[in-house]
Amino acid sequence: MSLIPSQPISRLQNINLSQLGDLTAPELLILLADLQLPTELSPVLSWQRIQNQQIIGIVSPWRCRGQLTQSSELKLSFSDDQHMDEHYESAALGYESACNQLLKSGYFSLDRGHPASSSARVFVQLSYEASAQSFGAIRAHSDANTFDLIVYSACLVNTGVGWRLEFDPSSDFDAPEFARQLNLLLAEAQDIDKNVTSNGASRAPYHQDEEGDTPLIPPIGELARSAAWSFSQYIDAFDLVQRYLLAGDAYQVNLAQRLKVSLGDSIKPSDITHLLDEATSAPYAGGTLEGNSALISCSPELFLTFTNEAQAIRLISSPIKGTRPRGATCEQDLALRGELERSEKDRAENLMIVDLLRHDLGRLCKTGSVKVDELFKLHSFAQVHHLISTISGELRDDMNPLQALFDASPGGSITGAPKKRAVEIINELEVGPRGNYCGSIGFMDTRGNASFNLMIRTAELNEGELEIWAGGGITVASEGPKEYQECFDKISGMLKAIAPHIKR
Repeated sequence: MSLIPSQPISRLQNINLSQLGDLTAPELLILLADLQLPTELSPVLSWQRIQNQQIIGIVSPWRCRGQLTQSSELKLSFSDDQHMDEHYESAALGYESACNQLLKSGYFSLDRGHPASSSARVFVQLSYEASAQSFGAIRAHSDANTFDLIVYSACLVNTGVGWRLEFDPSSDFDAPEFARQLNLLLAEAQDIDKNVTSNGASRAPYHQDEEGDTPLIPPIGELARSAAWSFSQYIDAFDLVQRYLLAGDAYQVNLAQRLKVSLGDSIKPSDITHLLDEATSAPYAGGTLEGNSALISCSPELFLTFTNEAQAIRLISSPIKGTRPRGATCEQDLALRGELERSEKDRAENLMIVDLLRHDLGRLCKTGSVKVDELFKLHSFAQVHHLISTISGELRDDMNPLQALFDASPGGSITGAPKKRAVEIINELEVGPRGNYCGSIGFMDTRGNASFNLMIRTAELNEGELEIWAGGGITVASEGPKEYQECFDKISGMLKAIAPHIKR
């Protein structure tokens, strides 16, 4: 554990980059990844959007990765700016023990007294498998780190008033030269292709697939055949969930399915990131680019956000339960909105998860501080309408955001309730490990500020193979065909965006 740094980067300087205008983080990633800036950047570029705020991590002096073994132990490997090609693997550790040791690092200990000052940013990627391990129903996922902690000493940041470069002046990174190079590339670069978009995407009429049993919207019907489950197999799993629900094992279970497609050789990871982001306009999007791989989370769901308010750190969670597709016309859209707002079934599903989150936050927050700020508020996105509730509280003085994330994961809206039994049922019925899907990503600093999404609407690209998951909460009032359709409603924009690039 000697490679855990003891002191954080305390102060950062800024360079204004207003010439970047209103470029989105994925558009900037195309410049950074595809135009090959001469300045050496981190091998992993991480990014996140929180409403109108965006951040890209570009220079990293330290990284820690955890990998779950077949025996459900956690192995940690480290790299730093002095040994970027060397990895130091610890002895096998239990998940809780490893996390407790990481929390001793100076990067994750808080300076609560100076909430406004700058600090290094830490990107956190936590897989579903890692977060669910404490519930005793885990399958190792060989293609994904269980968690990844990347400290960035230089970031591109946009808080809604333009881009700036944050950097550690004591490092070897030549920030003024980087800014100059970026300006030159921006001036020379052609306009980023914006022809693929899903803004205002409408729902096409249903059609029957060739087997006559799966009502899906084009081109989703064709792509549904790349799912690990056929329609009938999904219904079989759905029926098993219903048996558990009727037996009293649980009162809600989130059941998910996976699609996997091969993409053409000409499409790059940064291009896919841009396509999927523009197709969904997700408020809590984020991901990573590393070599020929990309993680792209087009998430509309905020799992946990932390704000240092000097006297306390405020914690907020906004679970989603309740979905309707967007309508093809304004009249249909309004009708679907109204149907969702009036749905007793969807409100009941939402309330179950609100109660679960109140319990989870009650363990993390000061006694008496947890409250429900909003209940069943309707939000509209590019492809769907959702019901979203908001719960908040004040973080306990002996907790920090990283520890709270570990303790609260996995999120109740992507497991079900009660959480432990729901995780066990998911493990039994789903076709394989979820990997990063339904985990969390986000940035934190050493002042107690952090935001983590839930990685729903998430795609993973590895060597030309793209994997997308979709799921939904099932209760005794659910209907199998409607739940199956809802999975594809949620990712319809993503599937339409990638359809032209799929190998036939």
